[in-house]
Amino acid sequence: MDSEIFGFVEDTSLKNRMIATLEHVIFLTTLLKSKQRKKAQSYIYKDCIVYIASLIECVLRYKILKGFPDEKFPIKDKDFRDVKEIHRLSPEERIVWGIEKNKEIKITGGTDFCKLNEIAKDKLIIDSSTFESCEEIRKWRNTIHIVDTEEKEIFNEKDLEKASSTLLNLCS
Repeated sequence: MDSEIFGFVEDTSLKNRMIATLEHVIFLTTLLKSKQRKKAQSYIYKDCIVYIASLIECVLRYKILKGFPDEKFPIKDKDFRDVKEIHRLSPEERIVWGIEKNKEIKITGGTDFCKLNEIAKDKLIIDSSTFESCEEIRKWRNTIHIVDTEEKEIFNEKDLEKASSTLLNLCS
């Protein structure tokens, strides 16, 4: 990947941070050329994917803000402060009533990847195929939490290629 892929980013400081992140990913991939145990190699792939996912999130945020700078976006918010039990299925399970609110949010630095991905799909910034790829990569990125690694234990070259091609697709 070439740093020119971020040519559409007008904010020089942001573009430089994105390029530095991409350069770090490229450096990490050089470590894959040395002999590593499979698990260690998987962690290098995982690190690359985490950084690429951050770049994908950044590109989504940038494109949303660029295309819709002052817009507020509707989201559904489940509010369980006033939980009412409707039916107990077992000692461990119950059916409850909750409140679902429609809220509008402005995109900020704290807007999460999941919401950005939904908004980008709703605003036709990305198609459904790109949305699905971003969702999968977002879930992979969440495995950065050591506790949450059961779902996808081993990362490989194919996963890195998918993350990289998704980023390139978003930037083209």
